[in-house]
Amino acid sequence: MKKTWRSEIDSIDRELVQLISRRLGLTHQILTAKTAVGEVIEDPEREAKILKSVTTLCAPEQQRAVQNIFKAILKEGKNSFEASHSAVFFSM
Repeated sequence: MKKTWRSEIDSIDRELVQLISRRLGLTHQILTAKTAVGEVIEDPEREAKILKSVTTLCAPEQQRAVQNIFKAILKEGKNSFEASHSAVFFSM
């Protein structure tokens, strides 16, 4: 039984990594487009909507955890984009 649970968690982890990777890729595309037309990267209103939306998708006792996870995902999307652009800038 324990092994089955671990196997299921491992499978979920693989799925999560794939989904997070897809999300980071889309975030990178969006931020590239925004930067190209001079728009600011930060969109606190959109981020608030995302956080509100995802917390409604889970049980009340999971809302804090889900919100914290999504805050980290949003932050890392921007960090990843900025790091990739800093690397390009400094390699020139």
